[in-house]
Amino acid sequence: MKNYLYFIPCLTVLLFSSATIANGLALDLRGQVTVETCGVLESDEYKYVDLGIYAAKDLAQLGRKTGSVPIPFHLMNCGSEIPISIKFEGEADPNDLELLKIKAGRNSATNVAIEMLDENKKRLPLGAKSYHVSDIDGEIHTLFYAHYIVTKERSTPGKANATAQFSIEYE
Repeated sequence: MKNYLYFIPCLTVLLFSSATIANGLALDLRGQVTVETCGVLESDEYKYVDLGIYAAKDLAQLGRKTGSVPIPFHLMNCGSEIPISIKFEGEADPNDLELLKIKAGRNSATNVAIEMLDENKKRLPLGAKSYHVSDIDGEIHTLFYAHYIVTKERSTPGKANATAQFSIEYE
């Protein structure tokens, strides 16, 4: 049985907030026009990351982690004038809202989640922006990692799949 972490990319270009005024609603729309916007290579649009197969006995203690699996990203046409960051989002684990929840279902593992890491293998909480990545000649090569982590005493065996989305944000 193989377990995969699925990434579905999405591109965030406009950021907006709303403000209320008397007798109506006003929208304060904000964004930015750039020379070009970042995109992923067609081959990177859907990443399937094999996190491996582990024995439940090896994930028996709170906080225990598996080996980290690299997730390379290759972005193109980013433009060097604006720094960008990448953000991962998905359903949060109820035991630790910074972690990605394993899909619930019949035969699903329990008490385990997925931790996303930046290129320095430091935790990157769901919804948090990564470090700023820089453009070199219109291309960005960056690396993230993921691994399983026990969120409550005693994980139970089963499928340990999850889905996350990533967005590219202009600063």
